[in-house]
Amino acid sequence: MSSKLLSYIFVFIFSLPVLSFSQKIIYETKSYKDSSIVKRYSVSVNYPQVVNFKDNGVQNKINSFIKTEINEISDDFVKELDDWDISEIPADFSSDFDCSFTVSYAQDNIFSVTFEIYTYYAGAAHPFSYSYCLNMDLTRAKEIDFKLMFKDENTGLNKLSDYCFKELKKRNDTEDICTEDEWLKEGTKPDPENYKSISIEPDGLLVIFNAYQVACYAAGPQTVLIPYSELKGVINPTGPLNSFIK
Repeated sequence: MSSKLLSYIFVFIFSLPVLSFSQKIIYETKSYKDSSIVKRYSVSVNYPQVVNFKDNGVQNKINSFIKTEINEISDDFVKELDDWDISEIPADFSSDFDCSFTVSYAQDNIFSVTFEIYTYYAGAAHPFSYSYCLNMDLTRAKEIDFKLMFKDENTGLNKLSDYCFKELKKRNDTEDICTEDEWLKEGTKPDPENYKSISIEPDGLLVIFNAYQVACYAAGPQTVLIPYSELKGVINPTGPLNSFIK
């Protein structure tokens, strides 16, 4: 092979675009159950744990964080039963806690999990369910908070607030989700407490408003998907969400 042909091949290979491949994050489901005949309760929990990650130290830290968060929620439920008087509640009524989950994103070092939590206290009028999201950055081995999401936390929250209020107001005008402007303003105002449940999705941030937050109980939870294109000016350019901005 001539040196001239070799030089052409060399130039061709090194002029090819560099392709980046997403790394899929593998996880498995862990479960535990608890119950008490005396206090008449049962607890059932499912939660994810990352496996076969390239950095074992990061994997252990992330898994410990997820497990601890879910344990604290279920433990709080059991502790609350210490003050729950069941002496006059029929024996066939019991208190229940159930936790399931879905993974919305598990690649590019982002692991986003939404927990669906169901609670019922023996004798209560009805059960209560809510969503709780955890978004993990496996590059930094920490939870993705608003400082990692946005260039400026306040600006980011204001963007979420404005978009969600307009979308939900439009929805109420067309579908009637049993709410009022003041209720929507309070439930969507740029307060971190209002945006505890944000799921990182392939197409945008999914904001989950649990029952009662922005609409009546009968309307159920409300969700708003904010496309990444709408967040282009506020996403942290050095944060994990920057990979979604094109």
